[in-house]
Amino acid sequence: MTESVGVVGLGLLGQAFVSRLLGAGFAVMGFDVDGAKNVKLAQSGGRPAACVGDLAQRCNPIVLAVFSTDQVEDVIERELLPAAAEGSAKIVLCASTCDPERIALLAERVGKRGLRLLETPVSGASGQVTRGIQFGQAEKGELRNVGDPVQLALGYNEQGADEMVFFDITASAHGRATMVDVI
Repeated sequence: MTESVGVVGLGLLGQAFVSRLLGAGFAVMGFDVDGAKNVKLAQSGGRPAACVGDLAQRCNPIVLAVFSTDQVEDVIERELLPAAAEGSAKIVLCASTCDPERIALLAERVGKRGLRLLETPVSGASGQVTRGIQFGQAEKGELRNVGDPVQLALGYNEQGADEMVFFDITASAHGRATMVDVI
């Protein structure tokens, strides 16, 4: 049986992920500290987890759609990592907007214990994520829709992709070098 995709954080962004994943035929298990959001997940066809640890044991990959870097660190180090088997090779996709340096350090720490953490921040509003709008630049300088980022990432994972392209588009704006250590 295929594992469910886990979603931690069922606010607007988390709900948008759930909608896209269910629409694409994936089984989804989710958790939010707000019980009403777990009820809404069940009503939409997803399966609420009793806690983050339950989700960590049953899902792969796991999408984090929580509010801050502090919450990402807390969820991963205090809940996901202890519940996932050592060396489980679970994939955690951090869709939250976070401090990239702290997430890179977190990825290094948890990677040593077998958890694979990828920072995958989402730009745009939750409505755009729900509709699956992702834009790329066409050859003539025009924008075009290149597909649903969640479906694309999951499809690449299922196909056994062993390479990743990382665009550090904020390096220049923040006056720093590209974060090669993240890769």
